Amino acid sequence: PLQYTLKNICTFINMPLSCVGESHGILYMNQIRLHTVKAVTMHRIGRDGIHDVMSKSIEYNTFLPKAGDVVLFVCGEVDCRAHIYKQIHEKQRQEDEIIYTLTKAYLNALVVYRDSFNGTMKIAVRGVVPPLRNPDLADEELSIRGAFEDRLRWRQKLNKALEELCPQSDILFVPSPPWAENESGEMIYEISDKRVHIADAYGHRAYDDLIAQLKIVGWV
Repeated sequence: PLQYTLKNICTFINMPLSCVGESHGILYMNQIRLHTVKAVTMHRIGRDGIHDVMSKSIEYNTFLPKAGDVVLFVCGEVDCRAHIYKQIHEKQRQEDEIIYTLTKAYLNALVVYRDSFNGTMKIAVRGVVPPLRNPDLADEELSIRGAFEDRLRWRQKLNKALEELCPQSDILFVPSPPWAENESGEMIYEISDKRVHIADAYGHRAYDDLIAQLKIVGWV
């Protein structure tokens, strides 16, 4: 488990900014309150709802969002790495339909969660980080499914769907850090953790980007 100092714990309890999602949210560790659920997907949130997901699988800590918070949701990378491929090849569905349905169900679940706080919570969704082209990654270890080019395309389509559909639900779309990808949309190797994440060393930069986006809309 990740460790916090007593000073940080006292600060985080009152902080009005939370992050909920899978391991990519750890990029903001020690800067905003985290509730991290191992490998949680947009699919699972859309199917089961936020309250159910958070009540069953606390992975790293118990800093739950509270009334009055701005909550950043960080999910989707696992969907692009495994779920979409499974739906195409096992369920014989079309990728555009999968991505649209996945996005709508996910955002609907976020709206239900937000409404349970009686209008006192604001929701933001961060875009999905790009895949890393690393032939040394073990497909089975990380449940990587599909050719790299397919996963790259799914990620681009999913982010486009999030960007287009978030405003319809009064949810703020926050792009994934643009400086972490190259012109082809691939994660830059030197900025990665050599697996699927942006390296922790870039957490402060990602946090500054997030705050800048929230300031634009007057949420901080």
